[in-house]
Amino acid sequence: MTSNDWSGIGVPPPLGGWHPELTVSVLIPAYANQAHLDLTLAALAAQTYPAELLEVIVVDDGSPTPLRLPALRPEHTRLIRAPGEGWGPGYAVSVGANEATGAILHRVDADMLLFPDHVEALARWHHLVPYAVTLGMKRFADVPPSSLSPEQVRAGVTGLFTDDGTEPHGYLEDLFRRTRDLRDAGPTAFLAHVGATTAVSRTLYDAAGGYDGSLHLGEDTEFGYRLAQAGALFIPDRAARSWHVGPTAMSRRGDGLRRYNRPFLADRMPQPRWLRSNGGPTWTTPLVVAVVDVAGHDLETVRACVDGLLRGDERDLRVVLAGSAEPADQRRDVLDDPLLDQRLIQETYRGEPRVRLADSVESVFPSPFLLRVPAYARLAPGTVPMLLAEADRHEAAVVTAGPVTLSRTASVARTRFGAPAPPHRTVGSAGIVDLRTLPPEVLADLSGDAHPGPEAGRWTPLTVEVGGVRTLLRAAAVVAKLSATRAARRLSAATRRRKGTPHG
Repeated sequence: MTSNDWSGIGVPPPLGGWHPELTVSVLIPAYANQAHLDLTLAALAAQTYPAELLEVIVVDDGSPTPLRLPALRPEHTRLIRAPGEGWGPGYAVSVGANEATGAILHRVDADMLLFPDHVEALARWHHLVPYAVTLGMKRFADVPPSSLSPEQVRAGVTGLFTDDGTEPHGYLEDLFRRTRDLRDAGPTAFLAHVGATTAVSRTLYDAAGGYDGSLHLGEDTEFGYRLAQAGALFIPDRAARSWHVGPTAMSRRGDGLRRYNRPFLADRMPQPRWLRSNGGPTWTTPLVVAVVDVAGHDLETVRACVDGLLRGDERDLRVVLAGSAEPADQRRDVLDDPLLDQRLIQETYRGEPRVRLADSVESVFPSPFLLRVPAYARLAPGTVPMLLAEADRHEAAVVTAGPVTLSRTASVARTRFGAPAPPHRTVGSAGIVDLRTLPPEVLADLSGDAHPGPEAGRWTPLTVEVGGVRTLLRAAAVVAKLSATRAARRLSAATRRRKGTPHG
């Protein structure tokens, strides 16, 4: 299920009319600007969330002049200086998360002035579902921090500015407007996770692997992507208001930030698809990981299956040969070796960067899709794109075609948090052939030819499916469907590219 429609999880309690139970750790990555930090902590000192449930951890990210804690701050506030192994906001947040004790981790930038009920507004959703990621609102006040005092902020942050005198976050407001506050955002709702003020449960934070400390820009978007694959439901709360002191970096250097972010995000994020229109085709995080259980199968069958996957129309794909752990190299009769086929399979793909060996595979996180393919199934070139399109068209978490199953990582992960079982869709014609029905000489020939044709008496993939032979008329219909799917994907990718690159 790709839905991010959070309206079905229930109504959060009214602000000021409920009794919080979960502890919250506010994590503030900070570098060099003491004046900004003083104001941020003054605003946090006025929060309505119970003080005994709230801790604040400021992480000094290597400031030349070490930061200090001002007198006006929340009761339970700590200052940590990040060790020198890394640097940047993502690294600092990860350092703070390691020290945090809260059930909810609320990341806040060091130039934010939160309204008094801001923490409460975001935290209430986490009392409903453990897989929520809550997003606060902000408006930009282009004023120097020296124009404000901590006492002013503590006394009345809400009245410091007016909407007429401040600017909204244009990127987010446009995204919220187009998607009904992310209810219609689908699998790319994570693009709203661009920092400043976001909250996530400790459990979900750990499941997603925490922030990538090696990223110095775009770290929020990349972490948002992994949160999505871990099952997150992204919820913007318009009651969680705040002022951002100073303009956004995107408004000042937007083109440079997008140019910088794109290679880093594209390598780590298969979605949105248009990110990978340049570079590739091999990326650190593939869109699809195909798991082929090769135990007990001969070389020719496995080769026919795997070659079909590698040479198919979906190139953003890796293959894992499950049940193929490398056996010990003991003295033996090499031709009568009971593990002969296992050794031959390993040698066939030893140098192929898109194939790896494994004993077993339970999850392909952070890749969005797991494709399970039995070694006896040969997929047609367009089969994987068709299954992906079917999953997106029907917001399906699982799509099956004969013995082949495509499952969505995010949907499966969400069920582990107690979410309802996701929808399952079955398709009948997907261009799959049962390799066990082919004569040995055809099977051997098929292994080395990605598109065998009828001119040499060979098998044509799109005219055969598991269980029997289809008519040429039905084959033509499937070919047309696959062609239309590919054309639609190209048009969609071109449209999305015109909208720019996500940022963090």
